[in-house]
Amino acid sequence: MINPISVLGEQNLGRRPDIKTAFYNIEAESLRTDAAYKAMLPSISLSASLTDMAESPSDVLLTESLWSVLGQLSAPLFQGGLLKSQAELARLTTEQSYWIYQDTLLTAVNEVENSVGQEYSLAKQQQYLTEAQMSAERSFVSYEEKYRQGLVDIFDLLTVQQQTYDIEAQLATTIYNRLVNRIDLGLALGLGVSA
Repeated sequence: MINPISVLGEQNLGRRPDIKTAFYNIEAESLRTDAAYKAMLPSISLSASLTDMAESPSDVLLTESLWSVLGQLSAPLFQGGLLKSQAELARLTTEQSYWIYQDTLLTAVNEVENSVGQEYSLAKQQQYLTEAQMSAERSFVSYEEKYRQGLVDIFDLLTVQQQTYDIEAQLATTIYNRLVNRIDLGLALGLGVSA
């Protein structure tokens, strides 16, 4: 029994693993680009130390102790443009990830569109072959009756029987192709992929 496509309901392509991978690659490359630009900024590091000898931690805080706070400011100035070129390379890699995502998405849409179009074509073909099979069976019964009455010879009866079998074989092939197309459509939509 072939279920109609309307049973599938509304689907989106977000369940496809290739689209998810391309999207996550964009996010990863965006973060790498941010890190490359942040590497060009100056960095500040602070450290503090407390030196005193006491018997308890409260004695250290209440007595005169020597506090020292050290600060350090460093800036990546003289690296010959290395950081700038790394940031530009990261930006271009992110842009390339966007193009890969777009290509992946277009491929997915084309796969779905082709499968849906094929489904429509195979459904019509199956309908026509079912009608042709019923007509061929009626024709075979008629020729069989005429053969028993002696109105046609055995070759005509066998020809009609062969035509009936050929139509049945075409119908079985069409049903098989339609089921295979349903599998392709499900894969194109990302069905069966666990979240």
